[in-house]
Amino acid sequence: MVNEKDYWEGNVTPEEFEEGLEKYGYEYTPPVSKSEPKIAPLGGCYNYKKLAEEGLIDDAIPEQKEYAKKVKEIVGEDPLYNQQTWRGFGVAADTQEIREVYKMAGAQIPVGTNIQVNKREIFKAIDWAKENNVDHLLTPEGSLSGWLGGWETKLDELTDALREVEAHQKKAGVALHLGTNFFETEYFGSKVFRNEIRHYKSNGRLACCTYKSLVLDRQASHPNPPLENVLKRDKDDPIVMVRLSHDDTPVANSDEWWQEPLAAGLICNDLWGYQEGGQRPLTSIFNQMGCFNIIFHATNGRKGKEEDYDWQIFDKWHDAFFHMTSFNTSLPILTVDACTDWMWNGDEDAVEDCVTSSQSGVMTYNGWDVTVPRKGRQYFSWDLKIPKLGETYTFGNGNSQPHKEGFTYADTGINK
Repeated sequence: MVNEKDYWEGNVTPEEFEEGLEKYGYEYTPPVSKSEPKIAPLGGCYNYKKLAEEGLIDDAIPEQKEYAKKVKEIVGEDPLYNQQTWRGFGVAADTQEIREVYKMAGAQIPVGTNIQVNKREIFKAIDWAKENNVDHLLTPEGSLSGWLGGWETKLDELTDALREVEAHQKKAGVALHLGTNFFETEYFGSKVFRNEIRHYKSNGRLACCTYKSLVLDRQASHPNPPLENVLKRDKDDPIVMVRLSHDDTPVANSDEWWQEPLAAGLICNDLWGYQEGGQRPLTSIFNQMGCFNIIFHATNGRKGKEEDYDWQIFDKWHDAFFHMTSFNTSLPILTVDACTDWMWNGDEDAVEDCVTSSQSGVMTYNGWDVTVPRKGRQYFSWDLKIPKLGETYTFGNGNSQPHKEGFTYADTGINK
């Protein structure tokens, strides 16, 4: 019988893969750790204590270790054992005094099976973002690796391309939220495949990763999207909170934790969901946490033609989810889709052959604030206002501070 480590690292025959799929695929997802407490990820790895003990920490990005040293010096904690938890609060940006504004942007770009072509598209998006003084840039799901399977056999090429993107992003000084498939070092394997958003600070440091929760299995693959050869995020793992501030100096936790501007990430089905997923909607958890300013949504859905009835149905379904989610959470959603078919091979003449599976742009609780054409490359930006909080707000029974266990909007006294 194939073991778990060999299964997720791909050290199996096709027959062993099918055998392992029944045990380790579908609804099975290993927990972050069998014994250690769950901690928010830093740089894509969850249980750093376990990884440190086994010497498995990936030092491919030197800035990670340097940042860890700063945290220990300033906060007085060993970040491998006691990572900081950041929370903020983002509501009522339209009615309160504004503390700061971030220029958020999305890149609806071609994504296909050619990693080198995908890399160049990301370069162009970063260059546009720099020229337009963008603070944060989001790319579609799988924008470097491609969405279709096959990238698993080109890990060296994918890694080299990722390092080039990281160098280009760091030079540009634009915070990048990169949708891609990649592999991570985790407690049960050194090459765990993930569909993720890699969140880079404007100084080039990889701050954290959002892992896709509702990956496509056979129950969700009808009529014909292929299976995703990645491990889904465990439903009980902590929600990743993405710090939007460009200041990357570690700060000790304090009673001001709730004022930190934060984003949450969703990848494709994590927003739409599917009935067989058997998980509580992530957006309901975001709402209960009550600490986010914006949702990043990277997607790369099945493309079609506007005259196709099935495309029309899915488009209405997606649009309804956007409206209801933003209305329910009072959070803006920055969403980007790829503009090409999954099998696009880099042919420039085919860039506008398809219509995106969902609208790219910015949805707010009042409706679409930014939309772009549904075909071809489209770059767009939008100003995210961060409200000035403090004495204006009271929380639960008149307390001046929220509690760190999370709270709902009903506790805030804010009229949505």
